[in-house]
Amino acid sequence: MRRSLLVLSIVALSNGGVAAAWVNDADQITIESAETLAAVARRTGVPLDGLVSANEHLDIRATLEKGRLLRIPNAPLEPSGPRDGLVVNLAELRVYYFVNDALANVFPIGIGRTGNDTPLADTRITRVDAEPSWRPPASIHAEYRAHGLSLPAVVLPGPDNPLGGHALRLNLPGYLLHGTNAPEGVGLRVSHGCIRLYNEHIAILAETVPVGTRVRIVNEPVKWRLDEAGLLIEAYRPLTGKRYEGAAAVSDALDGIRAAIAAKGLSVARFDTWLEERHVARDLFTGLVLTLSVEALS
Repeated sequence: MRRSLLVLSIVALSNGGVAAAWVNDADQITIESAETLAAVARRTGVPLDGLVSANEHLDIRATLEKGRLLRIPNAPLEPSGPRDGLVVNLAELRVYYFVNDALANVFPIGIGRTGNDTPLADTRITRVDAEPSWRPPASIHAEYRAHGLSLPAVVLPGPDNPLGGHALRLNLPGYLLHGTNAPEGVGLRVSHGCIRLYNEHIAILAETVPVGTRVRIVNEPVKWRLDEAGLLIEAYRPLTGKRYEGAAAVSDALDGIRAAIAAKGLSVARFDTWLEERHVARDLFTGLVLTLSVEALS
């Protein structure tokens, strides 16, 4: 495997435009033997959907040939808000765990598919179960019957249990963070609304996250930071679904960036020019961290 840091260089042009070269904080790896994209996602800890977004012309079902280069977006910005407990950012398909105001872990997640949207919430962990049983709700029984299938009233622990080896129960009826018997769905919108993790990751949370821990479930499609060095921005395509108001979430975030740029006496017009160029190049909503220097905003 070969790794290299790919740096996005953004400079002001003489005609007033802003040019972007590449992407910041992304490792580039070389596939050493034929491997599915899902397997790469699991071993790198990057959401499967994120790998597709970061690499053009990539089929989510593809088996990657030896020698294929991939960009791995594995240095995300933290979501906004308190650095406290678990923060589930649906837009990027990741969960963050903060302890004593420090980041302890970041894991990829699967979330509810369209129509079974995972709710936004500010809740708590109420129980941590090892080897949980699953009691399918009436809605899932009905879905199975519609396809001529049936489910038992209780699915006992074991390899066929959709909750996997552990479950973190929330003060949010019907929703959990849990493991899985279908790891290919981690990093995608495929669940009935629960938050799905690889079994090895939920095991870590089950061991380290105490009952009572705060859990914020947010939809933050644009994360950003503006400091003395410039602007860092990490954007995801907005989620569809009535709960999320995805386009409005993106618009609100961009307005926040504009306000911060103006407050520092920098050029909002240059930022907007850069945004237009990103939309044309289709490299904004990739989940990769892009940088824009103070000089380019001056």
